Amino acid sequence: HARIRRMVTAPFAIKRVEAMRPDIQKITDDLIDTMLAGPTPVDLVRAFALPLPSLVICRLLGVPYEDHDFFQEHSARLINMESSVEEVFRANEALTDYLDKLVTVKLADPADDMLSELAARVRAGELTQREAASMGVLLLIAGHETTANMIALGTVALLEHPDQLAALRETDDPKAVARAVEELLRYLSIVHNGRRRVALEDIEIGGE
Repeated sequence: HARIRRMVTAPFAIKRVEAMRPDIQKITDDLIDTMLAGPTPVDLVRAFALPLPSLVICRLLGVPYEDHDFFQEHSARLINMESSVEEVFRANEALTDYLDKLVTVKLADPADDMLSELAARVRAGELTQREAASMGVLLLIAGHETTANMIALGTVALLEHPDQLAALRETDDPKAVARAVEELLRYLSIVHNGRRRVALEDIEIGGE
């Protein structure tokens, strides 16, 4: 895990992420402008929450955004807790095959993106191409599903707590906004798979 993780940490370093801020801000502004100019009511997920992180992770990875319907559909099926084992397997295979083909493209014609960096490691013998594709799947899913759900559920949480929404709207303090984001991440806990937590002995919670 440590060896693999070191291969993909550089693009997420603070300086490189900060350098992306103007591009991300422009994507955000354009999506909001489109929503405001279009018919109402609007589907927040389809119009904003899903395209925003999808566009960002596509640029970071080097994945064509025009394929977003394909990878969003399979990503949703892959992380859906109600999907069957067969559905999860097929979705994972489809995404891995897709990323595998993109790694092949990056091997022949590298660019300034993460898939090209992974392709370079394949060329150097540090990864197999299938490992690089699997890493691409993980980064693609984690890069858009988590943020899309966070934006949508965070909006719902604030609408359900109008006092907190008002406090957030009235402040110009970026630190207050950052604290609100941190609290929403804690409050919503949007990732529901992965590590399992099991009580090893009887405990009492709320008198039960």
